[in-house]
Amino acid sequence: MSFTTGSDGFDALRQSIKAGKVLVPGSQEYEDSLRRWSETCVKPAAVVVKPASAGEVSDAIKFATTNGIPLTVKCGGHSTSGTSSCEGGMVIDLGLLRDVRVNPAEKTVTFGGGCLWQDVDQALWEHGLATVGGTVSDTGVGGLILGGGFGFLTPRYGLTIDILLEAEVVTADGRVLRVAEDENQDLFWAVRGAGQSFGVATSFTVRAFDQGPCYAGMVLLSPTALPTIVDFVNFVHEAQDANSAMVTGPTRFPPDGEEGYFCMIFYNGNEEEGKKFYRPILDAATLNTASVKTWPEVNSQLGQIASSRKLLGGATFVPPLKLEDVQRAAEKMFRFTEEHLGVQAAIQWEILPNSRVRSTSHKATAFAARDDAYQICPFWQWDDPELDGVVRRVNREVVTKLRESGVKTGVTQYNNYNIEDDVPPEKAYGSNVERLQRLKEKYDPTNIFHKWNSFRARR
Repeated sequence: MSFTTGSDGFDALRQSIKAGKVLVPGSQEYEDSLRRWSETCVKPAAVVVKPASAGEVSDAIKFATTNGIPLTVKCGGHSTSGTSSCEGGMVIDLGLLRDVRVNPAEKTVTFGGGCLWQDVDQALWEHGLATVGGTVSDTGVGGLILGGGFGFLTPRYGLTIDILLEAEVVTADGRVLRVAEDENQDLFWAVRGAGQSFGVATSFTVRAFDQGPCYAGMVLLSPTALPTIVDFVNFVHEAQDANSAMVTGPTRFPPDGEEGYFCMIFYNGNEEEGKKFYRPILDAATLNTASVKTWPEVNSQLGQIASSRKLLGGATFVPPLKLEDVQRAAEKMFRFTEEHLGVQAAIQWEILPNSRVRSTSHKATAFAARDDAYQICPFWQWDDPELDGVVRRVNREVVTKLRESGVKTGVTQYNNYNIEDDVPPEKAYGSNVERLQRLKEKYDPTNIFHKWNSFRARR
């Protein structure tokens, strides 16, 4: 590093970050700032900046680029590929930017780039509203939105980026820009699906919708119920009921690690409607926790994982779902977790009826994963660092096999699910790659924002 100002090199940075914080090694607050959802992603930064405004984000970026310091951005810290950590560099932690402002009359909500979805869910629910957010409420808003963003309301309203009205983005040269359909339209197009490569989003404004209680909960089933589950998954796809959504897959049940399948069911309606729709699954259940819940309760059912080390994978499947594909993946997962008792796992088939997402053109936004396909997310959790290598290996093996039934051309993955290997830009952004590369040259020619499915600007 070329900076020499002050005893630790950051005195000049402290002069510009007045309302926020500049944290360096040697304090508990610094150590706390390194924590991530997965301990595999804890990396010692040279400096952590917690800006209190977009202007302070700009100051942090300018300091980093002037002094040749690599940087990254943290919102919720939920990525298991380590993209929100920067060993030896700068982390811009948006945790102080958590203001939420609801406009009930306009049915919009504006929230800071450091918010978690639970902040937004709760603020909207007080007005009988909701918006498309993630399926896990303790994730950050920024990563999810900028990467596309699926949620339980996606079947009705589309992706998070499909209801995004505007964002405030700080670019690589430190400019603070409003991006929307009527201002900086090219950057607005890019941030909707590839935003992590173009700047720091300090606030978002999205549409909100009337929302009442809905029917949702976790249902557990025995291995013998798998044919029923597969048939029902295919029914959900064929029905394309915009009020429905479910996440299902194999796991081991506590306390004894019994093999089985879970179904996280959601129906945006009353209990009678929900029970009618999910009748085949409920009839086969060994345990049913589904009931009428508030929207914040629905969005807090997944997540909140106790284990310290975690890893996500990503694949797709093209319907119809095949029984043998699920069986093969489940058998490998069950065998691995039997041989490695310190590892818990689940493979999640995410069935969010997709006609609304597919109704938008592949080229309308940078996000181009709008084919007739669904996401699969293998999820692993463990505590022993000695198991890191074997978990990564089995995850790659499972993902590779699952991809055999997935999208073969164009965009083959959902970029918000972490793939450990470098992803070719064409696989991440499909036919939008060339336009994105031109915009990268315009807004970030030196590739300052390079940590998330990055692509080099053309020379």
